[in-house]
Amino acid sequence: MNTKFEALSSQTHANLKINPVHGYGFAKNTHLTSLVLHEFPECSAHYPIVFVKKPDSEQFHPVALLGLEVGENLFVDAAGAWSAGTYVPGAFRRYPFGLATVPGREGMIICFDANSQNLSQEKGEPLFGSDGQETEFLKKIRSFLVEMYNSELFAEKFTIKLQELDLLVPGNLQINTPNGSNRFDGVFLIDENRLSQLSDEQFLSLREHGYLAAIYTQMVSLLQIKKFFAKKSQGPAPLP
Repeated sequence: MNTKFEALSSQTHANLKINPVHGYGFAKNTHLTSLVLHEFPECSAHYPIVFVKKPDSEQFHPVALLGLEVGENLFVDAAGAWSAGTYVPGAFRRYPFGLATVPGREGMIICFDANSQNLSQEKGEPLFGSDGQETEFLKKIRSFLVEMYNSELFAEKFTIKLQELDLLVPGNLQINTPNGSNRFDGVFLIDENRLSQLSDEQFLSLREHGYLAAIYTQMVSLLQIKKFFAKKSQGPAPLP
C-alpha cells in the first residue's frame, strides 16, 4: 500500500476521524516490523526477534518476524483482523499516525497516512472538537506516540551497545516452507558465545544499562520459528 504522510492540522483536518473497522489489513503483506525493548517479553511468546540494518546506515534495530516468506504476515486474516490472543506490535497500533519534524516548526508534530482506510470524514472517533482543540482521543494518541518515540531512542542505544561489544553476527536464517526453502539474508542475531566471552566489566555494563533481559529474551524468541510452520499449514483465515 502506498503511503502519503501529512502533518496533522486542526485547520486543514478539522473533520478528520479515525475508524478502526478496517483493522490491520494494511499490514497483511508486512513480514517484519520494528520493536522497542519493552515489547520483547510479549513479542517473544509469538514472534522471532532479530536485528536488521537501517536503510542506508550501518546502525541496527530490532524487528519481529511475522512470516516465513518476504511479504507474508501470518497474523492478519482476510478480514484484516490480527490473530486473537496475539500481541500486536506498537508500530502497527500507532498506525496511521507517527511523529515527525517539520522545517520551520519547533518540536515534533503528529503526522498521518492520508491514504489510510482507517481515516474518514464521516464516521469514527473525531480528532478535533468543534473548538479546534485536540479531543481526549487524540491526546491519548499523542501520548502513545511520544512514549514509542522515547522507547525507540532507548532501543537505539541498546543496539549501539551491542555493536560496540561486537555481539551481533549474521543470522542467515534458512527456513523451509511449503513453497520451498527461504533464506532471510541481512538478519543479525546476538551471538551467545561472544556474550559469554565478555569481560566482567563489559557484562556488568549491560546489566547496569538494563539490557540483559532483552538479550536473553531475543535468544529465546527464535524458538517461535518452529510454531510458524503449524500456522503456515493452516492457511489464511477465511472472510467472516
